[in-house]
Amino acid sequence: MDCDHEEQVMEDDSYYDQDGNEVPDYKWVTRNTWVDIDLHRYTCSKCGVVRYYSERARRFYEDGEGSLP
Repeated sequence: MDCDHEEQVMEDDSYYDQDGNEVPDYKWVTRNTWVDIDLHRYTCSKCGVVRYYSERARRFYEDGEGSLP
Protein backbone atom coordinates (compact mmCIF):
# COMPACT_ATOMS: atom_id res chain seq x y z
CA MET A 1 0.00 0.00 0.00
CA ASP A 2 1.36 3.38 -0.99
CA CYS A 3 0.45 5.84 1.78
CA ASP A 4 1.19 9.56 1.81
CA HIS A 5 0.58 9.73 5.60
CA GLU A 6 -1.79 12.66 5.11
CA GLU A 7 -5.53 13.20 5.05
CA GLN A 8 -7.83 15.95 3.86
CA VAL A 9 -10.25 17.17 6.54
CA MET A 10 -12.85 19.90 6.54
CA GLU A 11 -12.22 22.53 9.19
CA ASP A 12 -14.60 25.15 10.53
CA ASP A 13 -13.48 28.57 9.33
CA SER A 14 -16.56 30.56 10.38
CA TYR A 15 -16.17 34.24 11.16
CA TYR A 16 -18.21 37.25 12.25
CA ASP A 17 -19.02 40.02 9.79
CA GLN A 18 -18.92 43.73 10.64
CA ASP A 19 -22.51 43.55 11.97
CA GLY A 20 -21.65 40.76 14.40
CA ASN A 21 -23.40 38.02 12.45
CA GLU A 22 -21.71 34.67 12.27
CA VAL A 23 -20.88 33.64 8.71
CA PRO A 24 -20.48 29.87 8.45
CA ASP A 25 -17.54 28.83 6.34
CA TYR A 26 -15.39 25.75 5.96
CA LYS A 27 -12.06 24.98 4.39
CA TRP A 28 -10.20 21.81 3.47
CA VAL A 29 -6.86 21.34 5.19
CA THR A 30 -4.21 18.67 4.87
CA ARG A 31 -3.08 17.04 8.10
CA ASN A 32 -0.43 14.42 8.66
CA THR A 33 -1.66 11.15 10.13
CA TRP A 34 1.29 10.47 12.46
CA VAL A 35 0.44 9.81 16.12
CA ASP A 36 2.67 8.86 19.04
CA ILE A 37 2.04 5.33 20.28
CA ASP A 38 4.55 5.11 23.12
CA LEU A 39 8.06 6.09 24.10
CA HIS A 40 10.18 6.78 20.99
CA ARG A 41 7.63 5.39 18.47
CA TYR A 42 4.90 6.79 16.25
CA THR A 43 2.50 5.30 13.73
CA CYS A 44 0.42 6.36 10.75
CA SER A 45 -3.24 6.16 11.70
CA LYS A 46 -4.08 5.62 8.04
CA CYS A 47 -1.84 2.69 7.06
CA GLY A 48 -0.45 1.49 10.40
CA VAL A 49 3.27 1.70 9.59
CA VAL A 50 5.41 2.20 12.70
CA ARG A 51 8.42 4.52 12.74
CA TYR A 52 11.01 5.35 15.37
CA TYR A 53 12.49 8.62 16.57
CA SER A 54 15.98 7.09 16.57
CA GLU A 55 17.93 4.05 15.41
CA ARG A 56 18.53 3.15 19.05
CA ALA A 57 14.76 2.99 19.62
CA ARG A 58 14.30 0.81 16.54
CA ARG A 59 16.95 -1.64 17.75
CA PHE A 60 15.33 -1.75 21.21
CA TYR A 61 11.80 -2.46 19.93
CA GLU A 62 12.59 -4.63 16.91
CA ASP A 63 15.76 -6.47 17.99
CA GLY A 64 15.49 -6.32 21.80
CA GLU A 65 18.90 -4.64 22.01
CA GLY A 66 19.95 -2.10 24.61
CA SER A 67 17.68 0.10 26.66
CA LEU A 68 15.88 3.39 26.33
CA PRO A 69 16.52 6.44 28.51
